[in-house]
Amino acid sequence: MNDPYSGVPKEKRKLLGFTDNRQDAALQAGHFNDFLFVSLLRGGILRAVLNAGTDGMAEDEFGLRIVKALGFTANNAPIRVHWMLDPDAGAVIREDAQRSLAKVLAHRLWTDLRRGWRYTNPSLSVLKLIDVAFIGLDEIAEDRERLSAILPQLGPAAFPHNLDCCMVSPGRAVGC
Repeated sequence: MNDPYSGVPKEKRKLLGFTDNRQDAALQAGHFNDFLFVSLLRGGILRAVLNAGTDGMAEDEFGLRIVKALGFTANNAPIRVHWMLDPDAGAVIREDAQRSLAKVLAHRLWTDLRRGWRYTNPSLSVLKLIDVAFIGLDEIAEDRERLSAILPQLGPAAFPHNLDCCMVSPGRAVGC
């Protein structure tokens, strides 16, 4: 099927799974779709991070950089069929769709980076393929009085002596 001479167009290639009943088939179909979506998203995230180089990406760049890494841009006519309902829409609609997709992918990036929600498929930061750093986090963490003001429900006794153990730092994701 993946042979270039198979005669099967790329957009028609499918993944086939076997099961002994419809309920398991429905369950497996959902898992296949989820796996493919997460793999595509993470591939786009990783490519965007690699393309950004050592400077990294700012929060407002995430979505558009992932869109570009996936090739899901308004100007990429052959790929529009994969992400737009009407790939032949006018230029204004295409640009609007690209902006909307960038917002959705930025949200999905944050959702995917959330620790512990995919036990069998850990995030790129847990796998240490990308580093996550937050501007100003060290400064806030050092100022316990200010941190208590931001999170009063925790109280000063709730903060560990070494606050770094709860923070995500460059090169490592650490839990308390």
